[in-house]
Amino acid sequence: MLASQQPLAVEEVARLRRVNPDKSPAELSAYRNRSYLREVRRIGAAAGLAGTGQRAPGDPREFQQASALYVLTVAELHRLHPEDFERRTQLLEFVLTGNVLSRATTSEPVMSRTVPHLSKKILDSIPMSAINRANRPLGPRFTTKRGTVQGKIVLEQILPHVIGVGIGAGGYHLSGCFVIMTAKKILDPAAASWDDAQSSDTGSSS
Repeated sequence: MLASQQPLAVEEVARLRRVNPDKSPAELSAYRNRSYLREVRRIGAAAGLAGTGQRAPGDPREFQQASALYVLTVAELHRLHPEDFERRTQLLEFVLTGNVLSRATTSEPVMSRTVPHLSKKILDSIPMSAINRANRPLGPRFTTKRGTVQGKIVLEQILPHVIGVGIGAGGYHLSGCFVIMTAKKILDPAAASWDDAQSSDTGSSS
């Protein structure tokens, strides 16, 4: 994984600098944190939907690949020397740990137990008065709690998918936060400017 993702990380840093020429390494690192979390939430939402029985592209391997690219990109922004294999290997080990967490969050046993239980609890807590108010402009049975009326919104059928997406996105988000916090602990702080980063490289090579 290290060898295959490293060239992509170098290209990613070049792209970030080209698109954001006024941003420092520290600013680009913070931006990459946010974009990484958006990406893993998307992957988690798809995996959560798949866990409810729907076909979706979510796959924990996507989380692993996205996380590997993230940590190597941030390593480049933090000017981690290409030959510092020990710290790069540490980063990727924590990527694998985060991947295990994401798999556990959206695993079939977890989804099969949690989603039906939450769906029933939420469904039971919705008062019919609220559904009746929502139906006034649409028709008396446009939205129902339960049933199979064609062309109507049946909450019993919709809620499991909504909850599955939420669980998947939330679980992957937490796993992504774990990877980000680990990267911050392993890597030195990113430079406040590219001049500082360059001088740091020169000093470390002398």
